[in-house]
Amino acid sequence: MFFTILLGFILFLLLLHCFLRYSRTGRIFSKIPGPTSFPIIGNLFEFQVPTEDLLPKLWEVNRKYYPFYKLWFLCYFGIIFLHPDDTEVLMRSSKHIEKGLVYHFLKPWLSNGLLTSSAEKWQMRRKILTPAFHFNILKHFVVTFNNETRYLVTSLKEEGKGAAVVKDLQEFITQHTLNIICETAMGTSLKGKGELESKYRNAVRIFSKTVAYRFVRPWYYPDIIFSLSSVGRLQKKQLKILHSFSKKIIAERIRFHEGTNGKYLHNFEGINEDDGSCEGTEDRNKNLMFKNRLALLDLLIASSLNGNQIDEEGIREEVDTFMFEGHDTTASALCFILSLFAKHKDVQERIRDEVKPVMQENYNLTISMLQEFPYLERCLKESFRLYPSVHLIFRHLMQDLQLKNYLLPAGSICHINIYSIHRNPKYWPNPDVFDPDRFLPEKIKERHPYSYIPFSAGPRNCIGQRFAMLEIKVIVAYILYNFYLEPVDDLDDKDLSFIRLIKPWFYLDFIFAFLLVGLSFILQVNTYIMFLTILLSPILFLFVLHCFIRYGRKGRILNRIPEPKAYPIIGNIHRFQVDNEHQLEKLWKADKKFYPIYKVWSFFFCSIHLLHPVDIEVLMRSTKYIEKGMPYKCLKPWLSTGLLTSGGEKWQTRRKILTPAFHFNILKHFVAILNKEARYLVTSLKEESKGASVVKDLQKFISQHTLNIICETAMGISLKGKGELESEYRDAIHEFGKTVAYRFARPWYYSDIIFSFSSVGRLQKKLLKTLHSFSKKIIIERIRFHEQTNRKYLYNLEEMNENNIFSEIPENNNSMFKKRLALLDLLIDASLNGNQIDEEGIREEVDTFMFEGHDTTAVALCYALGLFAKHKDVQERIRNEVDTIMQQNDYKLTISVLQEFPYLERCLKESLRLYPSVHSIFRHLTQDLQLKNYLLPAGSICYINIYSIHRNPEYWPNPEVFDPDRFLPEKIKGRNPYSYIPFSAGPRNCIGQRFAMLELKLIVAYILHNFYLEPVDLFDDIKIMADITLSLLKPFRVKFIPIK
Repeated sequence: MFFTILLGFILFLLLLHCFLRYSRTGRIFSKIPGPTSFPIIGNLFEFQVPTEDLLPKLWEVNRKYYPFYKLWFLCYFGIIFLHPDDTEVLMRSSKHIEKGLVYHFLKPWLSNGLLTSSAEKWQMRRKILTPAFHFNILKHFVVTFNNETRYLVTSLKEEGKGAAVVKDLQEFITQHTLNIICETAMGTSLKGKGELESKYRNAVRIFSKTVAYRFVRPWYYPDIIFSLSSVGRLQKKQLKILHSFSKKIIAERIRFHEGTNGKYLHNFEGINEDDGSCEGTEDRNKNLMFKNRLALLDLLIASSLNGNQIDEEGIREEVDTFMFEGHDTTASALCFILSLFAKHKDVQERIRDEVKPVMQENYNLTISMLQEFPYLERCLKESFRLYPSVHLIFRHLMQDLQLKNYLLPAGSICHINIYSIHRNPKYWPNPDVFDPDRFLPEKIKERHPYSYIPFSAGPRNCIGQRFAMLEIKVIVAYILYNFYLEPVDDLDDKDLSFIRLIKPWFYLDFIFAFLLVGLSFILQVNTYIMFLTILLSPILFLFVLHCFIRYGRKGRILNRIPEPKAYPIIGNIHRFQVDNEHQLEKLWKADKKFYPIYKVWSFFFCSIHLLHPVDIEVLMRSTKYIEKGMPYKCLKPWLSTGLLTSGGEKWQTRRKILTPAFHFNILKHFVAILNKEARYLVTSLKEESKGASVVKDLQKFISQHTLNIICETAMGISLKGKGELESEYRDAIHEFGKTVAYRFARPWYYSDIIFSFSSVGRLQKKLLKTLHSFSKKIIIERIRFHEQTNRKYLYNLEEMNENNIFSEIPENNNSMFKKRLALLDLLIDASLNGNQIDEEGIREEVDTFMFEGHDTTAVALCYALGLFAKHKDVQERIRNEVDTIMQQNDYKLTISVLQEFPYLERCLKESLRLYPSVHSIFRHLTQDLQLKNYLLPAGSICYINIYSIHRNPEYWPNPEVFDPDRFLPEKIKGRNPYSYIPFSAGPRNCIGQRFAMLELKLIVAYILHNFYLEPVDLFDDIKIMADITLSLLKPFRVKFIPIK
């Protein structure tokens, strides 16, 4: 069955290659130059670089392959136009006006408006809308420009109060261009108009972000998949606001015009710009949503009443399109314009000299006045040349296009790179220099008209370019008349890849997406037989795959196990694809619904969730099922195959070697380190508080000290005040833990090769150098020391007195070495005693001990101290027990003393029940497992959710309540031992659980002996996120009050 699937897939690839290479399109395309390509995958991989390097990379390739080249992947064929001659042939034609896939993402808001519609519908809408931008209509919009710009100037002056004021141009300008476009499109101001308008303003911004987010994530291109994502759901909410707002305005506006018999919809062009639409003040029913001046909406309504040229939905589409197109592009242009003028003081001053006399004579700018600013216009055009708001245009060829030297086949996507065209040195000498005189009439006359296309060109050029130029002129004129501009940030230092001008939705960083674009091309090809072969091959492959998954032996067995609703092949794992904050909550909800067993699966992966102690006991007490699951693979780059990650014979050998290291007589040496670090913790808190209370974020504070402890016990090295090397090591451990959590939540990074190419994979590689070099250095020096001393300090380790362990060792002038026993010494002893473990094995186990013993203990302490701070009665009872025992033993805590804290131990166990540090365990079944009611097939992953098991009401009445008396001897006696497994259970249980309990007891004892604890953040409000451990999403603070 496996070979059938493999051969089917190979056959599919072969047929696909033949189709791409030898079909008519493939043969035509092979004649066009381009970067080096490979079969099927093409050459788009050339642009798989970090986002900040993408545009420089694109411009570099543009220069190399000027004036024309191809990019392709699978069935996607893109042609990059860089020469005005070729651009003219494409853009002046009325045959090639179809937009590319990019514009599909705007349709949820704009539907089929002027920007997104195609062919016949676009031509009809263009005809309707063209009069709306007639000279005599635009004069009414200029009134809005004046009002909004005066508002902008006034707000700046009020904020500055006569002094200078610094502004982030993007945020500041965008707010005002959005106000302008809303008033001109719908006649409605967004300033101080209540909750509805505030929601609308935010919805416009959020929708734009969702479009950019979707565009660079090809897996969200299908509408169905995107709608299931959190961003898709967010977009849906914004669309309700956007559409309901515009529909409400449109309906009321239509109702108003119907009520006035449409008398304000006649002779628009004859209305004086000083009184445009002002006659209707009384008739507007005192509706504050309506302005007294003309809006694009009124023009569209007039068209709808004049021969039904457009319906109400069409009006909504065009109003929304005008909102979208006229808002962000203008803001982006203004940002660069103002930055350039701030940089070039001479240009700024010359514009001011031109604007000043006109505005002193009449502060209200009209169209005729705006035409008196020739130098300003040249400066604006030069800014558009350097930084065009829309730097790429896409055209989808519905039929062949013959250029001067090449034939382009139907189905291709044409990319017109405006940025590169505008910096072509053939037409623009010294193209990176800002020079407004390039646009003097005598220089324009001799220049190719398609060498400058900031508003596109040809039939599908920007319909609102005159509107945009008027708006920009008004805003710049008012600003320079009222203010001097000085740069705070240097424009030359800006990374264009993230400036809003160079829009993120035009990135090429999306390789798999092009299969969707190519599909539209395939459907137009006349080679139907080839198409059907290619189409049927993946269908056959999917059918065979489904049969294998569903009706193979493993599939037939798994079919009997309950599950959340699943789909063929993809299964049901997608139901758990939520953000980290809600993932565990989603999982626990499913645990309750499908208790005591259910499966989660996708393709060949199947995870069986075991929730009943009886089933868990069958799995965990056996020595047959000790292989760890896939998640532990993420730890191997650091831990290799240490005790945590190894399996089979190696695990058994290592377990046998390490078990004596946690013998009672060995642990007593480690307790000395625990005492020392706990005293250091208390002293540092007291010094910081200076007799008063001190507030600490438990996660950060406790983690620092548990890391110190584990480093001393594992390697005999303290990280306190030991220089740069140890500081790097501490940071590397924290950062590595983050990279593991990041990778684990992203299955596409489970492949080592793919992960190694990611930025996080590269970061992890750097961290591993630090981690491995540190531990290897210590191990080598420690081995050398023991060899020089003839191993005399490695004999009879268990009999050595805990007060003088290594006391005979000379200082050796090496501050890296401590005089007390470390796990490393025990491993070296094993390596010298019969070669039971080699040097690499020592490194694996030391690193494993560092990883397992650091974060888990810190997490357990955070929850324990948080619970004790919440439950004052419990805290006081522990304190009384601790104070009594410590006074009786002269404040020295040894193993024997720590065993005299029965109530503290019950409290810690109850804390670990409610919040187990390791909340889940995985086992990989290498052979079938028979449970009471189900057979689990080999190859499955068993998932033991400790958190849910510990809250099973069958074994824990009122499971959410903190009750230490659950662990009284008489209550433990009748309970299933596998209903409480904070340290796992069976042969593969946690080897260091006694060490961990000693550490927890000792640190809690020292803290409660010296401090009262009070909660700052409410424990009931904590948020837990999916991580390696049961981590807190936000800081959790506790107040430490010194006991005097």
